[in-house]
Amino acid sequence: MVGQGDEALLQPPFDPELIADLHAGLFDPPFEARLGAAVASDPQARQVLAALDSVSTRLAELRADDTPAPPAPPEVLDRMHAALAAEGAPAPVDTIPVVALADHPRRRRAWIPVAAAAAILLLAGGIVLGAGVLDEDPEAPAPTMAQPFLPRADEPDLGADLTPGAALIMMGRSSLGPLSDPDALAGCLRANGVDPATPLLGSGPVRIRGIRGILMLFAGPRPPQITALVVGADCAESRPETLARSDIG
Repeated sequence: MVGQGDEALLQPPFDPELIADLHAGLFDPPFEARLGAAVASDPQARQVLAALDSVSTRLAELRADDTPAPPAPPEVLDRMHAALAAEGAPAPVDTIPVVALADHPRRRRAWIPVAAAAAILLLAGGIVLGAGVLDEDPEAPAPTMAQPFLPRADEPDLGADLTPGAALIMMGRSSLGPLSDPDALAGCLRANGVDPATPLLGSGPVRIRGIRGILMLFAGPRPPQITALVVGADCAESRPETLARSDIG
């Protein structure tokens, strides 16, 4: 028998973490069948599933490839470990909570962090994060746009360009700063030509070309693409403040 809380999970919009758990087979068969049917009828949820299928296919190809991969530099591994450890740290005050699934009675395993899956994808695909992505350089020049909404330690420096490796470190995170208000976020997205109903796969503060902004990840226009968008903190319906945009995949 499906409870009232389960019924709420069967209605769109579907949380990306819920879709990832469905894709990984973490639910009991009866609930999985109902959720699978509901997700299959939602175009945006199908985009997320297609992206996950693409990741699974790519990882399978890499497992079948006997060519030895070059070892990652120790400093890169240290940054990866630090980033993954930070995932377990207390969330910042302005973090938007996602649907709490860890205690769901129909879930067969405790958790599957989307950010960790993204990190695995980056390593397996041979994408090396630049030194500035996870470092905070105390000698770096001050940003040209003063935006005190989040601490500097949470702001990866993307440098001059929005690369796939740098963008995907936000997968599974949820930190929108001044765009935490749903109306403000919807207006900003419309100004940038993004449907506010598009699933948000990850978000967080960054710096690009010395300017502080907010990086957001969405299901892309052609699955399994992911769209990465960086906007300024004052982004609004009449002011897009687009700093960078890229379709990944």
